[in-house]
Amino acid sequence: MDAINSLFTSGIVGMMIDCLKVIGIIFSIWLFSETLGIITIILLPIIYAITRLFQKRMLKAQIENRILVGKVNNHISESLKNAQMIKVFSKENYMERKYTEHLLDNYKTVEKVNFYDSVFPPMIQITRAVVIAIIVILSSKQLNTGYSIVLGSGDITLVSYMSSDSYNGKLFTQSFLLSELMIIKNSCYLYIFTLLISIIISVLMAINKNEKDEIKYFSEYDVMTGVYNRRAGFEKLSQLYKNIGRENCIISVCFIDINGLKEVNDALGHEAGDELILSVIAGIKKNIRNHDFVARLGGDEFLIIFEGLNESKSEETWGRIIKEYNEINDTEKRKYIISVSHGIEVFNCDSNQFIDEIVNSADEKMYNEKREIKKNLNVLRQL
Repeated sequence: MDAINSLFTSGIVGMMIDCLKVIGIIFSIWLFSETLGIITIILLPIIYAITRLFQKRMLKAQIENRILVGKVNNHISESLKNAQMIKVFSKENYMERKYTEHLLDNYKTVEKVNFYDSVFPPMIQITRAVVIAIIVILSSKQLNTGYSIVLGSGDITLVSYMSSDSYNGKLFTQSFLLSELMIIKNSCYLYIFTLLISIIISVLMAINKNEKDEIKYFSEYDVMTGVYNRRAGFEKLSQLYKNIGRENCIISVCFIDINGLKEVNDALGHEAGDELILSVIAGIKKNIRNHDFVARLGGDEFLIIFEGLNESKSEETWGRIIKEYNEINDTEKRKYIISVSHGIEVFNCDSNQFIDEIVNSADEKMYNEKREIKKNLNVLRQL
C-alpha cells in the first residue's frame, strides 16, 4: 500500500523504483501461493482506482478554490476602480451580495479540499489493513508445520526453516547464476507477465504525472502569454518579500496597461488584439533579467517585478522596452501601433509598507500617464 500510495508523489525514477517494488511483492506472494498472487493482482487496480479517484477530486477542488480566490480579488479590484459609478447607480448592495457569494463559494471549496485531505490517508490505511488481513487469513491455509507468520508494524514476515536439499534451499546453497537460471526456467511466464504489468503501470504513472504538471501549469500561468496569472503573481511577490534579505532590500513594481487594446479588438478583430498583447509581452521578456517576472492582472493590465532595482534603474529598463516597441512601430507595417502606459513604485523590505498599497500606487501613476498619452493617441493607423 505504501508503494502504491507513493507512486503518485514521486518522479519518473521514483515511480519506476516503486513499480519494481510492487512487482517484487507480487512475485513473492505468487511464489508462496498462486491463489494469493491472483487476488493481489485483482486488488492492485482497485487500489489504483481508489487512489486516483481521491487524487483527481482533491486536485479539482484545489483548482476551484484558486479560481474563486481570483474572483474575490477581481471583485475587490473592480469595486475599487468603479466605486464612484457603483455609488451613483446605487449598486452597493448588489456588489456586497456578489462578494458574499464569492466568499461562500470559496469557503465551500476549502471545506471540500480539507475533506479529501483528511479522508484520503485513513482510506489508504484501512485498505492496507484489509489487504494484510486477507493475505494472513488465506495464507494460513497454505502453511505447514515448518512455517509461522509474524506480524509487526503492519508488515507480514514469513518465518520458515528450509532444508538445503529442498528447492528453496538450493537457491541459497548453489551459485547465484544457477539459482537465477532455475527461477527463470520455472517462472518464465510469470516474468513476462510481471514485465507487461510493469510497463502498463509505468505508462499510467507517466500519464498521471503529465496531467498533474498540466493542471499545475494552468493554475499558475496565463495560457495565452505564458506569464504568471494574477493569483500566482501576487503569491510570488509575497514570497519574494518574505524570503529575500531585509537589509538593503528593494523591489520595484511596474504596473502597465496596453493602450487601445479594445479599439484594436473592435476594429481589427481579436487575432490582432492577441498579436498586440503577445508583442508587448515579448518586448518585456527580451529586456528584463532572468529573476524578474511578469504577471497578468487582467485583459490589458500586467505587473513587472524588478528585484533589487531602484526607480531610476527600473525606468532605464522600461526605456529599453519602449525602444523595442518603437522599433516595431517604425519597421513593421501593422494596422495598429504599440502603446503602453506604465507606473513604477518602489518599496523597501525593512519598511512597514503593504504590497497592496504599493501596487495601487503604481496603478495610480500608470493612469496619470495614460491620461496624458491618450490626449494625442490614435492606435489605429490610416493605411
